[in-house]
Amino acid sequence: MRFLALAIVAVWLVPRDWQGLPMPLMRAAIRCGENSLAIYCLGVLLALASQIALADISNGLAMQIALSLAGILLMIAAATLLNSIRIKPRQPRLI
Repeated sequence: MRFLALAIVAVWLVPRDWQGLPMPLMRAAIRCGENSLAIYCLGVLLALASQIALADISNGLAMQIALSLAGILLMIAAATLLNSIRIKPRQPRLI
């Protein structure tokens, strides 16, 4: 319910022609949103891998920050790859 309320407020406050949307960080967030289920599943796997790495290698703050940044970059890369290989709908033939 809270997510829905937050989404409604965001849609209400952010204009369609907002100048910040073409920024690279926002484009990455949009790509992740377009592939939300796949990115969520990848995030679950990355969280498990990060927990294992933290337990085996180091539990320091620097390691936590590095794993978080690496996870974010991997999710952005996966979303970009999914967008590039998405099957495009066929155009109707004009007879």
